[in-house]
Amino acid sequence: MNDIEDSLALFTLPQDYCPGSDVMSRIMLQDERIIDMVVKTLIGDHVSNSTYTLGRCQWVNKTISDVVYLPKIQSVPPVLIEIQQKVNEDFLSRVIKYCLSLKEEHGVLPVMLIISVKGFTNKDFLSQLVNNNNHYLDTIPCQFWAKECYCLSSKSIEYHLSQNPLNPLVAIGHFFTQQKKSILFIDKKFDPSIKLLYKIAKEKFENECQVEEEKLEVIKDLSYKAKKQFQKILISIENEESIDKVVQYAKDGEEFFYRQERKFNGQIREVTPIEDTLEITDLFLPQPTNTVEKNNFEFIEQYKAKNYGRMRWEACYNKGKEQGFFTNYASHVILKSAYHNENTKLRKRNRSKISQ
Repeated sequence: MNDIEDSLALFTLPQDYCPGSDVMSRIMLQDERIIDMVVKTLIGDHVSNSTYTLGRCQWVNKTISDVVYLPKIQSVPPVLIEIQQKVNEDFLSRVIKYCLSLKEEHGVLPVMLIISVKGFTNKDFLSQLVNNNNHYLDTIPCQFWAKECYCLSSKSIEYHLSQNPLNPLVAIGHFFTQQKKSILFIDKKFDPSIKLLYKIAKEKFENECQVEEEKLEVIKDLSYKAKKQFQKILISIENEESIDKVVQYAKDGEEFFYRQERKFNGQIREVTPIEDTLEITDLFLPQPTNTVEKNNFEFIEQYKAKNYGRMRWEACYNKGKEQGFFTNYASHVILKSAYHNENTKLRKRNRSKISQ
C-alpha cells in the first residue's frame, strides 16, 4: 500500500532520538512487536509470538549489553543484540565477553546479532566477514563463544532492498542505518515493516517532541529578552543618558542570564529559596488509576520535592529501581514519557471540565 497515515507523515523524531542512536535503538528493540520480527527471522518462522521475553543486560563483571531476548522454552537459544556505530576489534572483544557471561548465567550460548550503523573501522576487519550466497546477514566466526554471530549493515542488506515487501530484518537494518528522523525521507517509506517501525517510534517518542518544542519556546523567550535589553542600552546611548544607567542595564542583563545559566545547569542553591506559586496546570498532578502506577508517580513527586533544580530523570529512575519502583519501565526515558503523557491527558480532561 503506497500510502502513509497523515499523523505518521507529519511526525519527526527529536534530534536526540535519531534511529541508530544508543538510547533510541535499545528502546525500540525492547518492543514486543520488534522482538517477534527479529526472532521469527533470525531463529525461524516456527517461533510463535511472545516466545521470547526481555532479559537482564547487566552481567556479573559489571558490563552492560544492549538487549537480551530470553526464550520461555528450552528448544530455542537466547538472542543477544548489540547496536554499534562502527564495528572494530575492541567492540568485538566486548561482544565475546557478553556472550560468555550469558552462557555462564543461563547455561547456553546465544545467537548474536550485531547491527552496524556506520560500517566498520578498517578493511582488515571487513575481510573477516563471511557471506554465503549474498545473504542479507554477514557472519563472524564464533566457535566457543556464540551459537551464531550475525552482522547486519547497510552493505549486507544493499542487494535486498529491491524486494517487496522487505524481509523484516532487512527493514530493521534499513531503519537503523539510514538514520532518518522522518519516514518521508527514508528510501523504502512505503514498506509495511518500515511503516510499523516508524509507528512504534512515534508511540515511544512523541512526548519527547513536546519537550523539544518547549525547549524551542524557552530559547525564543531568552532571545527576545536579550534583544530588549540590548535595545535599552542602545536607546540610552543614543539619548546620551548617564553612563551609570547604561552600565546598570548591562549588569541587569548579565545577572538575568547568569540566573538562567544556573537554572538550566540544575545547580543547587546554598539556601532554600522561596517557592514560586504553582502554575494552574501544575495543580492537576497525574492521578493514574492502578495502584502500581499511582505509587510510581507519587515517588516521582516526592523526588521532585526533595531535589531542587532541573529534574534529573535518570537519577530518579535509578533511585526508584533501588526501592522497588518502576519495575515495568525499561529505562528512564520511557518513564519520563509515560509521566508526561499522563500529565497531558489529565490536563486536557480538566480543561474540558472547565469549558463545560
